[in-house]
Amino acid sequence: MTRIHLRIAAVLIVAIVSFGCTSDTAQGPVTPVDPAEMLRANRAKLSPEDQKLVEAQDYCPLMPQMRLGGKGPPIKVKVKDATVFVCCKSCQRQAEEDPEGTLAALKELQSRSKDQKK
Repeated sequence: MTRIHLRIAAVLIVAIVSFGCTSDTAQGPVTPVDPAEMLRANRAKLSPEDQKLVEAQDYCPLMPQMRLGGKGPPIKVKVKDATVFVCCKSCQRQAEEDPEGTLAALKELQSRSKDQKK
């Protein structure tokens, strides 16, 4: 590299380090969010009928460790004749690409839920 290139690189590095990386959404320090409150808030964005269905399902069938509303408002997907809620766009695509697998996962999720309530 020539001297001019080295100086330009040094100026760019100093500028990046000095100013940091910011985004349009950055608005000061991030405050911790209560996970239960986040679930309630995301689920509240649904219709009352859908809220009841989400409450009954509670977890994403494709990511069973993820409660519906944990990543944003649950997404309603029509899989064959069934209404299924998933946690994110990635799971929505997967549900649409593999309807049988999605319904099997939902059935397994519901059966586990019934066993836990006993």
